[in-house]
Amino acid sequence: MVPTLNRSKDPARPAETTGPPAVVGIASIGLRSASAALLIAGFVLVCVTITIATPGVGIWRSAAAYALMVAAAAIVLRVTGEPLRPRATAGVAVTPALMVLIGAPGLPASPLLPTTALTAAVAMVAAFLCVRHRVRVAIAAYLGSVATAVAVLPQSATVGITTSTWITVGMPDLAVMISAVAFAVFIRQAAVRIGAMRARTEREIAGRAAVAQADESVAQMVRLDEHARGLLSRIAEGRRLTDSERELCRLTEGRLRDAIRAPALERPDVARAVWAARRAGVSVTLLDDSDAGSSGSVPPDDPARHQVVDELCVAAVELLSTMPRDSSVTVRVHPRGRSPIGTIVARDAPHTLRREFGADAHPRDIRRSP
Repeated sequence: MVPTLNRSKDPARPAETTGPPAVVGIASIGLRSASAALLIAGFVLVCVTITIATPGVGIWRSAAAYALMVAAAAIVLRVTGEPLRPRATAGVAVTPALMVLIGAPGLPASPLLPTTALTAAVAMVAAFLCVRHRVRVAIAAYLGSVATAVAVLPQSATVGITTSTWITVGMPDLAVMISAVAFAVFIRQAAVRIGAMRARTEREIAGRAAVAQADESVAQMVRLDEHARGLLSRIAEGRRLTDSERELCRLTEGRLRDAIRAPALERPDVARAVWAARRAGVSVTLLDDSDAGSSGSVPPDDPARHQVVDELCVAAVELLSTMPRDSSVTVRVHPRGRSPIGTIVARDAPHTLRREFGADAHPRDIRRSP
């Protein structure tokens, strides 16, 4: 009695999972790529160049501020997990205020280009938090930098920038923050949906693979039951086998080996031809070296290769019916990407025939004689 497969209770099939879909990681939007790191490095290089080229700027103050930005960027780029982990979030969140506290007092009243660079850097750090799904913390960090500017910068001064100057120069950076918030709120929703679809597809593929594997196991059991159960029962009973039964054992063993070693050639007409040839004294070897999957069959999305394997099987059946006793035939399906796709090598001493099947499905014969 051959067991049947209950797919609804198949233990190999992964259970459906419920719950909120995983947040799409920053790698999916390229934030952890080398391009993102180069972009940030280029921005910092421009800001440092402006600082050095502008007279009256506190070099060390500005250098410390941009060093803080680089540290925050490194945290955002390298720390894994979505949203950004709490400790890393806290470290990045205090960076805008520290940058203002350290760098702003060293900026001159004129020209305003160094001030523009520093306010842009502060907004960029806050935008990092938005991209890493910490929107509320990002808004708080940006407002904290403005509050720090109000606290540390004078209302009027003859040397250095004032609070009103800082806020005025930093107004365009609100566009950066608005864009970052919009990205985190709207684009993230689409990213979550894409992540859910991807996870669902992966579960479906895993389920189908498990069912296919179970079906193949059942097919192997059916094949074993069909070809070997009777012989195994006789052996288990301790009965002495006759010569014809021994021959049947040899043919059955070859049949089962073919099913394992050459699944792409597992066809009724080929099996009958191989059985008859072996019974007639022909040595037959079937090999399938393709990477078509666990079952070994040619996938339906490759019709050209499927056609070539069909032609190979037809030619093998015809050739096997003509081979004399003590000859040998090897039928092989080659790995994908190689040419030819399949070959048949027939040896009838002292002659050898090699028939190759390329992508055009037209065989090419190569004969060798001593």
